[in-house]
Amino acid sequence: MGNRFRARITLFSLLCLFASVGCGMGDRPRAKAERPLSEPLVVFAAASLSDVLREYAALPSTPPFKVNAAGSQTLASQILSGANADIFVSANRLQAERVLRERKGPMKPLFTTKMVVAVARGRAGEFHFGDLGGSSCKVVLAAPEVPAGAYARVVLERAGIFEKVRKNVVSWEPDVRAALAKVEFGEVDAGIVYRSDLRGRKVRGVSIPDSFNVTATYYAVVLPGSAGKHDTVRRFLEGWRSPGGRALLERYGFEPVGGGGRADSHRSSDSEAFLLRPRGALFSRERNVV
Repeated sequence: MGNRFRARITLFSLLCLFASVGCGMGDRPRAKAERPLSEPLVVFAAASLSDVLREYAALPSTPPFKVNAAGSQTLASQILSGANADIFVSANRLQAERVLRERKGPMKPLFTTKMVVAVARGRAGEFHFGDLGGSSCKVVLAAPEVPAGAYARVVLERAGIFEKVRKNVVSWEPDVRAALAKVEFGEVDAGIVYRSDLRGRKVRGVSIPDSFNVTATYYAVVLPGSAGKHDTVRRFLEGWRSPGGRALLERYGFEPVGGGGRADSHRSSDSEAFLLRPRGALFSRERNVV
């Protein structure tokens, strides 16, 4: 009797064990289906967009994304070397089309901004645009291959002071934020940056006369690696034209392309035409480099 009772207990225990394992195995696929993993977009964006993208990510309608921010020319090289990215937002058309030649996909202008002179707050006295060419002025610019550096060249050539200013350049930086930092820390007197770069920075902004200024246009390239994320990509791009997106751009000194703004009449400007010249046509920086 005792043996028979023990056998029954053993059999009952085994049945319970198999039942629990079976239930666990059946639950696993169902649990996985209930919590689908949505990978965030990988956005390679011009360094000048770092701050506005941080706030854009906080808008309720914005899909999740991760940002790799650097100079547009650096990002383009990384993508062409095989870096994984879903969207490339370039500060000019040159770098966007450079990527498009090897990574086919749609390209569209997103928003625009203007250039401005950033002046160190600790610098005494007034400062005017023409003072960039003064004999005692220390100037920083983004490097020639950087969109901000090429835009600055157009501005200075239009004003007829490019050669004077080039003699005053003490540093050519790999992206516009690095140039802005040198102004902010008082290492130089002034530099040319995007208007959108001034928000929240310890610098003074000095306007550039409209007759000399240029419109800097940011382009988005949707890369082949985004296949399967079409809806997420669409939400990321269209979100800039939403009320929240437009208000955010306005706070930072950008204007969206599309949706009835002045930037809707976007045309390829002569500054962009300059940027599309052969590489050898860009100005030399062999002098005054530190």
